[in-house]
Amino acid sequence: MRHVYRTLLPALALVVALVDHAGAVGAADVDPLWPCPQLLVPAISAASIWDGPPIDGEAVALDGAHAQAVATLATELLAANPAAATPPPEDRIARFAAEQSDDTTRNRVLTALFATLLERTNAERHTVIDGIRKQAAGVNALAERMNALLAKRGAVEPGSPEDAEIEKELYWLQRLFTERRRAQTYLCEAPVQREQRLGTLTRAILSELR
Repeated sequence: MRHVYRTLLPALALVVALVDHAGAVGAADVDPLWPCPQLLVPAISAASIWDGPPIDGEAVALDGAHAQAVATLATELLAANPAAATPPPEDRIARFAAEQSDDTTRNRVLTALFATLLERTNAERHTVIDGIRKQAAGVNALAERMNALLAKRGAVEPGSPEDAEIEKELYWLQRLFTERRRAQTYLCEAPVQREQRLGTLTRAILSELR
């Protein structure tokens, strides 16, 4: 057996896995390009993590100064890793809540803060999920190209110049396929990490409501 067949065995197993996964998620009426073991959640709903005041437009409408303060804090909180932030997000949210003039204002700005964090997190996740889909489409295209080359190779003379060219292309395609599959593993964690970050911030906000 020629070298490329041995090196391609792991990749071909992944090709089969991709096809099987696409069929399975398609049957469940889920995006067939979603390659991650994590369940695809297109958007985080407020009801799944928030049991505070309503977050409709009127409830979170703020004047200019309060709106700017909420927007600034939301930007800072989303830019930091909650596990490593200094000061911790809980302390920053508690300080922000304590700065409000009364409980009504406190609850209103905290609710607006959650609504802002939710909206921005969903926007981030939408971008990340779209990137994962595009990357998965690229991986699938590589798999299809490798399969086509393997089929073509079976029809050419072993050791011929055409055979050598096919082997060379298969080698580089397999390397690229493996690298992109490895990157996919890390990409799949990104939506979950953003959801976890929002959960941490939401719990801190809820603890400060009066």
